[in-house]
Amino acid sequence: MKKIINHLKKNWIRHGFETLVVIVGVLIAFTLNDWNEYRKSKRFESKLKIELYNSIQNDIPLLDSAIRAIERIPRSCEAIDCFVFEYFPENRMNPVAFIYKELC
Repeated sequence: MKKIINHLKKNWIRHGFETLVVIVGVLIAFTLNDWNEYRKSKRFESKLKIELYNSIQNDIPLLDSAIRAIERIPRSCEAIDCFVFEYFPENRMNPVAFIYKELC
């Protein structure tokens, strides 16, 4: 152990510089790794944005047709209502017809 300490005392500048170089190298490696991870996350984020946009664009026609179908429901109820109560006046007091009328 004394030999090592004596050797380090003689060459302390050289060993200090080598230690400093190793520490700087490790810090540079961590920095490069962080930069690479950031780059990967940005690339992944871009892919997700593109997929989300494409998914929304594909869903728009489906949603439009669903909206049009929902908008037709009141007209359909009115047409059925007119048919039932005009052509079958005896159903005016029928509880089922009353409930149907309340739903539409």
